Amino acid sequence: MTLSVHNPTVPAPRIKKRRNEQAYVMDAHRRLRCLGIPCKWEAPLLGRSIDLAFLYEGAVLSVEFKLKDWRRGLQQARDHLLGVDYAYLCLPGKNLSERLKNEAVAAGIGLLVYRDDAPLPFSIAIEAEQSNEQWSVAREQLIKMMKV
Repeated sequence: MTLSVHNPTVPAPRIKKRRNEQAYVMDAHRRLRCLGIPCKWEAPLLGRSIDLAFLYEGAVLSVEFKLKDWRRGLQQARDHLLGVDYAYLCLPGKNLSERLKNEAVAAGIGLLVYRDDAPLPFSIAIEAEQSNEQWSVAREQLIKMMKV
C-alpha cells in the first residue's frame, strides 16, 4: 500500500470534523496501527514532541497536525528533520493556499491532505524533501519507540 498523491486541482475531500488536533492525531494513529504500520503519537524528539511518527517503506516520517497557525506548524515540522527522513504538515479540512505551498517547498516540508475515505489517513499534496540534517541516533530512538 502506498501513500496516494492528492490532485492539487481537486478540493480537499470532506472529512468528519473532530474536536481538536489531538483527535485527528489519535484517529490517524489508530488507522495506521490497524494497517500494521509501526507508529508513535507524541513521539519525543530532542526535548520536543512529534504529533505522529511512523515507519513507512523503510523511511521514518513525521506529521505535525495543525488546525490553525500553519506557520508554527511548518517550524515544528522543520525541527523534526533532525530525527526523521521526511517531515510533513497536515491541516485537516483546510484547502492549501499558494503561500503555504510555496513556504512548505522552501522549507523542504511536505503537505498532507487528511482523508476519511481511504484506509490510509492522508494523501500527499506536496512531497517532502529527504532530510539532510538527520542525526542517526535520534532516528534510531524514534524507530525503537514505534509499535504496530
